[in-house]
Amino acid sequence: MTLIHGIYTMVNVWGNVVMMDPHFASPHTLEDQTWHACVALLSMPFIVSGYYGLWIKSDIYLRPFLYFFMANFCYELGCFFFPFMEEGMCAAIPGALKRGGGQAAACGFIRIFFFVALLQVMGIVSYFIFIIWSCCEDLKVGQKNCLPEILGQPRHHREPGLQHALFGGQNKGLEYGGF
Repeated sequence: MTLIHGIYTMVNVWGNVVMMDPHFASPHTLEDQTWHACVALLSMPFIVSGYYGLWIKSDIYLRPFLYFFMANFCYELGCFFFPFMEEGMCAAIPGALKRGGGQAAACGFIRIFFFVALLQVMGIVSYFIFIIWSCCEDLKVGQKNCLPEILGQPRHHREPGLQHALFGGQNKGLEYGGF
């Protein structure tokens, strides 16, 4: 996801700033687009490090990607919030609704839609962060069986009995919660 977003940003900025192609036209200023391209270019070493960490199964290379992903998430939230704080959410209302009598309803709809979409995106990205963190923790303790290896194995080749154990461990105790 981060790799695709970075490449998409760099291609759009290249087309608009360097090539000046009208197909890549953007409402953002050239300085703003150049800044976003620099951030996208800065993300590439972290993305390569994350893929390399998954390939060699080492959390040392995957953790910088995790920290970058969390920082990028905060940065993207800021880029999402600040335009609405400066201009207000109702500035995005089309002109036809501003002239008619539905301006208040349209403004309310935009506010509700904005917060619902924001909560959904925050939930999904937070889950991605949890997945990467969980994989880092698995690699740190030496389990070497985080997401890529689990997805590649058929269900019957996985360790038997773990699906019935509490928290993935072997329940051997006779009392409640005993191991």
